[in-house]
Amino acid sequence: MAQPISVVLFLVAFLLLCSAPAHASAQQQQQQQQQQQQQQQQEMLLHSTTTEQQAGYLQDKQCRDMFNARREMTQEEASTVAARLGASSQSFCPALLWTYTGTGNTMTRMLIEVASGWYTGSVYTDLSLVDTLPGEYVCGPSVIAVKAHPQWHPFSSVQPDGIRPATPHDPPDAKDVCPCSSFTRAVAVIRDPYATFLAEYKRLRSHDYGSCSLAAVPGKECSGGHVSVIKRAEFNSTDFRHEVLRMAKEWAAMFDSYDAVKAAHPGGFYLARYEELTAGPQETRLQALAGILQALGVPQPAETTATGESESESLPLQDTQQGGNNDEKLHSRLLGYHPQQLACAFEAAKHPAIFRPSDPAGINQEFVYAADGAEALVCDVWRVVGGRAAQHGYGPYNGTVCAS
Repeated sequence: MAQPISVVLFLVAFLLLCSAPAHASAQQQQQQQQQQQQQQQQEMLLHSTTTEQQAGYLQDKQCRDMFNARREMTQEEASTVAARLGASSQSFCPALLWTYTGTGNTMTRMLIEVASGWYTGSVYTDLSLVDTLPGEYVCGPSVIAVKAHPQWHPFSSVQPDGIRPATPHDPPDAKDVCPCSSFTRAVAVIRDPYATFLAEYKRLRSHDYGSCSLAAVPGKECSGGHVSVIKRAEFNSTDFRHEVLRMAKEWAAMFDSYDAVKAAHPGGFYLARYEELTAGPQETRLQALAGILQALGVPQPAETTATGESESESLPLQDTQQGGNNDEKLHSRLLGYHPQQLACAFEAAKHPAIFRPSDPAGINQEFVYAADGAEALVCDVWRVVGGRAAQHGYGPYNGTVCAS
């Protein structure tokens, strides 16, 4: 009997071995189908041509309504903002949103737009952003802030009669002069320089501006850029080192422009940190956004009519300090801005055209800064940016000790 039993056991084992790959293959196919469906949904959203279609990623109706309500300012509203900032409504120019590329400018613009209800503009015409941020091509008093990057637009180019230089963002027929050529106020957002340079490198090495157009084309996406990923197999460490050291010089130099604005226009400069907008307790993030809104001159809404909470479910407000979520103390800590409006702004900033997807095969900070031989790059960067970065609480990547 021993021989037949062994034959049976052998056959059972053989059948199990044969079925395992088939089962694994079926699971892989199911995972691939799910990934394809998610990618198709993301592409449909990225190519949506109306704000109603774009708002589909927001689960909360109240937040969708705020996203869809974004628009340009009326002349009367612009006059109100000008008055709050102590500026003349006749020659009013909004504040610059003046950040180095890779610092989260696009995310910050979405936060501002949903929290204020008004578009942000730009001195550029980045066609990959027009569908998501319709004010991208506007540079004037009908928007609440105007994007510019200090490495391309230093202090001298945003003063009276300043003519902006050509930039990599501009199509061939772009206008050379922003109608609002004189800016006296600026809001800057800074970020850990190592994270900044990696984010900008991804955009720089993967954004195909030739594939972007004002009209969304079904099935054809704007390649790379603000949500791009670079695979590890495609990474060129020599090129990365060259670009990062170039960026480090620009990043350190931008503080000269910041200092010049503070000297020329006392009280006209506001500095925020990217990390305060993205990490820590929710109330810390809300307070950081409230500070930006106040610096831009955004009026505080009336508490009873700001959000229409009676008509819609409210997002949970967590991690707030003692005193309750909807009481006067919280409104005071948020400078009079409504917490629900601010919370919806952060939900809206999760738009897939703003944040890069997580990709295990893509490069990240650990890969580019902690690999063998990368310590020299970390310290070479710190020697350039350290003087300015340390003033704002930043240090060498991962606590690397760099010789002075």
